[in-house]
Amino acid sequence: MSIAKRLFAPLAPWSGLLLGGIGWTASTEIGSARITGHCQSTSPVLLLLISLVGLAVALTGGWLSYRAWRTAPGRTRQLIGLFSLIVAGGLIVAILFHILAALLIPRCFA
Repeated sequence: MSIAKRLFAPLAPWSGLLLGGIGWTASTEIGSARITGHCQSTSPVLLLLISLVGLAVALTGGWLSYRAWRTAPGRTRQLIGLFSLIVAGGLIVAILFHILAALLIPRCFA
């Protein structure tokens, strides 16, 4: 087993929770900061790009949690993987709403 696998294997069940949270936070905070602080200069394409990067990070975490859920050696790790997968799914839905908002709501709406 390589050093990277040995180092990151214990984190695999938690990856949906960790990476999903990072992706959602990036999409929410960077997008909100761009809209409220720089309303006129913010492009919907930039918001869409930020949300897509956050979505990719969350999907990666969900995929790693899915793999951990299906292949983890112990029941506890499987439960953590399943829980993390469910949380990642919810965060992915939230990021999809960010993408939808970037496409539908006009710039400087408020």
